[in-house]
Amino acid sequence: LRLRSIKTLKFLQPVRPGEAVRIEGMISPAEGGDLAIRGKYAIDERRCAEVTLVAGPASGDGAGT
Repeated sequence: LRLRSIKTLKFLQPVRPGEAVRIEGMISPAEGGDLAIRGKYAIDERRCAEVTLVAGPASGDGAGT
């Protein structure tokens, strides 16, 4: 897969050294055969960041493979 765009990115609170961050993700179909990837990041059940990415197939030129 190749990252096509970062649709949204929200930092909700800082993450300090030593804190464990739990990452949850969901992948769903998007337009044009791409995939929407949504991630939620949390520290002790408190959200610290959210992101939505769009990714698609690599172009086949050998980059990233």
